[in-house]
Amino acid sequence: MLTGPRLQLRPLEAQDRAAFRRILGDPAVHGSLRLDCDPTDGAALDALFEERRAETIGGRPSRFAVLKEDGRFVGCIGAYAIARTAIGLSYWIDAGCHGRGHGREAIGIFSEWALKAYRRSRIQANVGALNKASIAALRAAGFREVEAAEDPVFGKATDRLFFVWPSEPRRPGDGS
Repeated sequence: MLTGPRLQLRPLEAQDRAAFRRILGDPAVHGSLRLDCDPTDGAALDALFEERRAETIGGRPSRFAVLKEDGRFVGCIGAYAIARTAIGLSYWIDAGCHGRGHGREAIGIFSEWALKAYRRSRIQANVGALNKASIAALRAAGFREVEAAEDPVFGKATDRLFFVWPSEPRRPGDGS
């Protein structure tokens, strides 16, 4: 279990399915996400949940439940492999918790752990250009906005902003 001041992160478990489905089915949450399924289709969300729960990077779970101090599921954060040296960051938080710093805290907890656990030197994130809360959360967690052209994995999307962390490349021997 990964812990922060107010949140805990742990790999997704079967018991998280209902909350995952309820929260991700909310237009205030899925409206700015790029999903591989119809978020209004319960069966599709169940399949997405099982897919996310089974995902690993180097044999380690890659999708985590974001839990409040009382154990309530309030979001999901995780990584996906995009290059030998980098992972992509994916996250969402229950709309009822927006504006309280939960995204920033979850990003901070997960990012530091993920670089070491997945043996990568950088985390990349892309976010909808109009998703001000997510942009602020990434910046507050130390991510730096970059030009999309810097990394071909991000493509040429004009409706997205692109971020990397750590802001400065890590050198061998500096804990990466």
